[in-house]
Amino acid sequence: LETRMNASRKNPGGYLPKLLQAAKKLSGYEQPVKAGSPVFAGRFQKEGYAIEKYFVKGEGNYIIPYLLMKPERPNHKALIYLHPSGKSAEAGPGGEMEWFVKKGFTVLAPDMLGVGEMGPGVFHGDSYIKGVSYNIWFLSMLIGRSILGIQAGDVVRLTQLLQKIKGIDDVYGLAKKEMSPILLHAAAFDPAIAHVALVEPYSSYRSIVSNRFYSPAFVHSAVPGALTAYDLPDLAASLAPRKLMMVGVTDGAGKQSDMKSIEEDMSVIKAAYQNCKCDNQLNIVTEKPGDNLESIYNSWIK
Repeated sequence: LETRMNASRKNPGGYLPKLLQAAKKLSGYEQPVKAGSPVFAGRFQKEGYAIEKYFVKGEGNYIIPYLLMKPERPNHKALIYLHPSGKSAEAGPGGEMEWFVKKGFTVLAPDMLGVGEMGPGVFHGDSYIKGVSYNIWFLSMLIGRSILGIQAGDVVRLTQLLQKIKGIDDVYGLAKKEMSPILLHAAAFDPAIAHVALVEPYSSYRSIVSNRFYSPAFVHSAVPGALTAYDLPDLAASLAPRKLMMVGVTDGAGKQSDMKSIEEDMSVIKAAYQNCKCDNQLNIVTEKPGDNLESIYNSWIK
């Protein structure tokens, strides 16, 4: 499969359009037809911005709770912020979301299915490893969907909501760790997400499969059968010429032990951006971000 995929990658013009169709089918992604009307649930005034609480109906019989941080001096740009610990993880004073809102961004941070207020729930099943229920992932296969496919649809749904806000001209997306594949699929399927930043994402599904001690935290963001047709670097490649930043990329174990494998995955993305002569739109920072994330974010939002 890997040999076949590498051969296909040599013809990006013919490969990438087919890849997106395959990714939609394998992930069980369903394009949101219409975003519902959000329900207002409260408001807090802060210095220079306000935090509003909402929830909106998801694809199925569940809600997506989210925070909307609105600056007093908006810059006409919005940011969807996906964090593995949910919407409140960086919402406090001095948090990353506050940093963006003080730059003029309207910031939307949701609790996706299985995260924050929306999970992970009480069901464990007989395959429960390091806080992750594999049975839920197995169940998604039985219905021809994936957890990620449903979540990616909800990210697109939230993007549609942001586009309805008066004065928003541009939508950015930022995701951390295991939330990165969700944003990557959503952005590949919806060009409205024009700028993408992935912080400490794992490099590929291939890296999970080939790593004996992969991180169980990554399982729910994996698409069953994906490697028969595509991998995460291919989705990232499909974003060219949109602006893409990747910081502190890890292997399937959530570490940087297998740098050779990570570099191979990154080379697929670099080749695509070189092919469209838009290298300046791609920024891959190998090192773990540490405390210098703000300077890295500054270069991304320019």
